Amino acid sequence: MPLASNDISSSLSRSTGALPTTDIRITYESEEGNVLNRPEMIGIGNLVGEGDLIRSTNLNSPVASSPCSLSSPSSSDFVSSNTSLNSPGSRSASPKNNLTIHGLTKHFDPTRLTISHATSMDEGIAGIFPSPLSSPVRSTPSSPIGPKFKIIHEGDIHLCRLNHQRTVISKILSLKFLRRWETHRLYLTSVNIASKTTIGFMEVPIPYCQIEDAYIVSRWDSSQKFYIRIVISDGSVLLQLPNKWVRDQWLHSINWKRFMLKYQRILVNSSIRSDVLVKELKSLIELTLTTPLQDECIYQTTLDIVNDLLQVRSKDFDRKDYTIEMQMNSKKLNEEIIKILSPLLERTNPTPEICNFLSKYCRTYPRSIVICEHYSEIVQRILKHNMDFGKYPRTRVLVQDYFMALNQQNDGNNLVRTFIQCVHGFGSTCPHPRVISNIVSVCLASIFSLFEHRNLDSVIDDHDSKEPLCDEEWNQNMQCFINIFHILSQFDDWRPLLAQILQPLPFPSSTLSDSRFTIPFKSVIKNINDDPRCDVHQMLLGIREGKTSWIELYSPGNVACDDDGQLWTMILKNLIDCCCRRKRFYQSLIASKTTIDACILGALRGDETCQLILCDMLEMELAINDDMQQQMVTSLQSTESGRNSYEDLCQRQLHLAELQQKGGPRKLSLPSRSTDADLIKLLSCGSFGNLETLSLAFTHITSASAAYLIKLPSLRSLNLWSTQFSDSGLQLLCEHLPELQVLNLCETPVTDKGIRYLASMENLRKLNLNSTNLSSQTYEKLKQKLPSLQEIDVRYTDAW
Repeated sequence: MPLASNDISSSLSRSTGALPTTDIRITYESEEGNVLNRPEMIGIGNLVGEGDLIRSTNLNSPVASSPCSLSSPSSSDFVSSNTSLNSPGSRSASPKNNLTIHGLTKHFDPTRLTISHATSMDEGIAGIFPSPLSSPVRSTPSSPIGPKFKIIHEGDIHLCRLNHQRTVISKILSLKFLRRWETHRLYLTSVNIASKTTIGFMEVPIPYCQIEDAYIVSRWDSSQKFYIRIVISDGSVLLQLPNKWVRDQWLHSINWKRFMLKYQRILVNSSIRSDVLVKELKSLIELTLTTPLQDECIYQTTLDIVNDLLQVRSKDFDRKDYTIEMQMNSKKLNEEIIKILSPLLERTNPTPEICNFLSKYCRTYPRSIVICEHYSEIVQRILKHNMDFGKYPRTRVLVQDYFMALNQQNDGNNLVRTFIQCVHGFGSTCPHPRVISNIVSVCLASIFSLFEHRNLDSVIDDHDSKEPLCDEEWNQNMQCFINIFHILSQFDDWRPLLAQILQPLPFPSSTLSDSRFTIPFKSVIKNINDDPRCDVHQMLLGIREGKTSWIELYSPGNVACDDDGQLWTMILKNLIDCCCRRKRFYQSLIASKTTIDACILGALRGDETCQLILCDMLEMELAINDDMQQQMVTSLQSTESGRNSYEDLCQRQLHLAELQQKGGPRKLSLPSRSTDADLIKLLSCGSFGNLETLSLAFTHITSASAAYLIKLPSLRSLNLWSTQFSDSGLQLLCEHLPELQVLNLCETPVTDKGIRYLASMENLRKLNLNSTNLSSQTYEKLKQKLPSLQEIDVRYTDAW
């Protein structure tokens, strides 16, 4: 009779100085597909596979009953092999028996090879799949190896019902004349097996509570049928199935239904003993994780049972009449429940009742080691998979309470940092895009709660609140979430989104005026400011005109400034050196009296950044009135560095006056291959006050020449065809040459980022954007913003 392996699993552990362990589970099947009981010893003489995987003559192992937990080794650790067992010295092998073993590794320790067998459902579901909770060091169990089935709720089936005594069951089953089959439409409800037509054998439904066992039986005739025997108190029910797959599907579905009813009745009993509760809950979770059934209701049914259990357990946290011994027993039981539930919650989202239970445990025992060992994977799943905390507020509260409890552990700051690094991953980019937004959402809500309510529990339910936090605990929690912001700002891939979320200052006004928040939060602002990407450090500016910005919040004279404007000056310097040395930016600074006063004060104290800003404002003639202009000049002349800057400004102004003197050519065209240096040298001699048309086509001119082009007051037409003029230069032209009427940007590297600034040039009549990176959306906006535009060329663009 040939034997085929049906349930073989390998678990590899790699460590220094130790060889991996391979565990093999073997079951025996007959030619008809029935699982056979083979408790005999298995002798393995020679295992010969591809590449001579194993050669050992003294490997004899009895059938083991405690297989290790399953794991998922890499594909490179496996080789596909078919190894036959046919040793003359083997006691259990016969010439007709063949053993096929799949998934053996090429290198492993033969002395640690464990072979175990599992029968069919006669031994129960726990006998087939290894328990993920039996190992002292718990690991998340892998999915069971083997076929997967969809749970059955109804179907047409042939059945035979026999009433018998247990002592003569085998004789009755062998009598053919007693086998009368009926066809019924069976429904597997939540409490019984019922028929659509209540006649014959199924006139009365079969309650699950009366089912003593359900298992596969071998067929005793030559017909191609497969059978399931359901043992009840007064007899047996035989179900006849057409093939092995359908048979196993019905068997697993029936057992699942009856076990769920059993666990539901046991676990919701308020008078259940603690040891019984732990045992039954462990069996429930083990069954859920190892069942081959796949359906939405598998996890949900278990979660519903757990919800009913935890609703009762959650009340113990609020009991005031417990003695110390009762409290310790309750804590120990709750810890066991959390340990048992954690493997399930690593695969599915916790319900509000579970979140409430876990949150209460965090608040009651924040320094418990269980939080460090079993909460991490649960919270990681929430952060990676949550779509909207608004729909699941209890989930957010759980993450919030976890962070606070983790922070109260020994070396809590490093624990929080390590957790966030694990969630991010060790690569340069986090593979989970929802993590950063979810963490920021939790931190924002937590800080809001701390300031507005002084009570973390009142975010959801007023009746579920506790006493206000003391100042020490309040400060500790506040520092925890500010520290999380600081950690987030240290990741390059997270910093852009973090800066974008923080740009509108999403905190209550009471928070932004409290030094306990603004002073430690400076480290976050500094990290954003130090980022070299313009899209990041520009988020420190206001989201739009009239809105408060971070640079304004930390400006001298504001309640958040405690360093005489050092951070504010650093932000200004970085913005000006990079991308904000623009007329529009200076106009926003001079519009705020607080800011311009801070610049003047900084210039008086010798700050070079403030002196540079004042010189640029004077050069661009942005002073509102003569008094302000005179105040700026006086401040610059009060220090040596300021005087030097002002003298350089005066020299530039003299040259500018000479350049803008009336006279000179009206039209000018540079030869091809001209560079920025050639243009600057040309504009440095003579006057060009009458220059109206300038052609720089097919030259090597770049955006570096924009600072000199904007000094031509009469310029109306500019040809930049096939130059290297980019977005930064185009932005400068749009700010300083609003009277420009003709502009040719054909075959230049400008993009939508720079083209959108053309909307401010209302006098533009002719525009050539041929062969640029213009999009159709920007093109439509340009047509709306430029009423005087008569001719525009957008050929060979996305808008064409």
